[in-house]
Amino acid sequence: MSPSQVLQPTYQRLKREVMQGVWPQNTRLEAMRIADDYGISMTPVRDSLNLLAGEGLIISQAGAGYRTKVVTERSLAAMLGIHATLIGVAVAREARLPVKKQVDPLLSTNYPDEIGVLFQQIASSAGNPVLAEFVERLGDRLYQCRAHEHLVLLGIDAELHELKKETGLWSSRLGHTLEEYHQRRIKNVAQLAALIA
Repeated sequence: MSPSQVLQPTYQRLKREVMQGVWPQNTRLEAMRIADDYGISMTPVRDSLNLLAGEGLIISQAGAGYRTKVVTERSLAAMLGIHATLIGVAVAREARLPVKKQVDPLLSTNYPDEIGVLFQQIASSAGNPVLAEFVERLGDRLYQCRAHEHLVLLGIDAELHELKKETGLWSSRLGHTLEEYHQRRIKNVAQLAALIA
């Protein structure tokens, strides 16, 4: 196997585990230990950790190695606020485009993945690749929050269904529904942050 053939699956696996919170917050990520667990050499693990640090999913400190991030109530509220703003920009931008794009059917089978795909499609429809990239990266950071929402918020499945419907039609209510979506989470940020900790 070439180094790139080992790096990509290693990176994807490691990224998924970080997003899902396999390691508790502020856990030191030891490349040698992860390589042993994965049954591969340390090089693709170290390269993957560097990529994840560059994406802001983990922290890299000179001399201290890599650590998982600590999500506080304040940082989660900030991420939700920025996400709301970026999605609002995407919806407003799409409204000015001459041809509205249909949202593709969602392929995921779980809520955090489905809502992430939906927001990615909304962001991509604005025709701004930088906006789409920021929404994707922020969505990765919000994954754990989304995985715990069902413990705090009632009716998230119905909410997701409504968002899919309004996005598919590019309904005039879409902007309002998206704002309500984010406000529900911001109002419950303390409980959501506590569940991630």
